[in-house]
Amino acid sequence: MAPGCATPVFSPALVEPGEARFSVHAALAEVNAFRRSHGLKPLVLDQRLLRAAVMHANYQASRGAIGHRGAGGSKAEDRAERVGYRPILAAENVASGHKSFSEALRGWQGSAPHRRNLLLPDAEAAGIAVSYRGGRAYYTLVLGAER
Repeated sequence: MAPGCATPVFSPALVEPGEARFSVHAALAEVNAFRRSHGLKPLVLDQRLLRAAVMHANYQASRGAIGHRGAGGSKAEDRAERVGYRPILAAENVASGHKSFSEALRGWQGSAPHRRNLLLPDAEAAGIAVSYRGGRAYYTLVLGAER
């Protein structure tokens, strides 16, 4: 892969630059600890939402920019449907430039719209991914509930 190109992360635990080890399960545990501290039920890891998160993290890294619009103008709900999830709720948090998922999560906790997503009472499942470009991390958290 050419220098500066996105390095996709497909495995729940990979060693990558800038972060000693990213673990989807550890990241979800952090999200769930935050939710529990606010009296909310924990989220389960959904492999389809994981694929949607990977898709968007990779897209962001390939562009070198974060945003909620994906390839072809897709939104979080579109990407969830594309991987076979049937959302009645689909929300997404994205971040870049943080040294770890924990740091990104703290940033989301301090931002009203991101915090609102983290604390969606009807959310049941999540997918979390990170992709890298030039050592910079691009995080995506997708939260959902299905029909």
